[in-house]
Amino acid sequence: MKLMIAELRKNKGISQHELATVMGVAHQTVSKWETNVTFPDITLLPQLAQYFEVSVDELLGLKPLPSRTYIPCEAGTKDYWSKRLKYLRSTRDFLWNKDYLQF
Repeated sequence: MKLMIAELRKNKGISQHELATVMGVAHQTVSKWETNVTFPDITLLPQLAQYFEVSVDELLGLKPLPSRTYIPCEAGTKDYWSKRLKYLRSTRDFLWNKDYLQF
């Protein structure tokens, strides 16, 4: 069984400390949950599921998490890669073979 607590916490954008405060446990406890050293007390599972707005099955990794809306980033644009190429050429000129400079 692979708990999805770390993934859910990161998706929510909160720290281990913040989750620990909400659940009334030490932040070390949350760390142990996320690394599968220990598991949450069974009485906390419904609270965790409710907090993350998922089912207990999804929390426990028994059912896939609901898909999230994909938000494209700037890396999908031609302009982004053009700037990256210019940066790489200017900072690593000694690595470029003359055959590649035509791009």
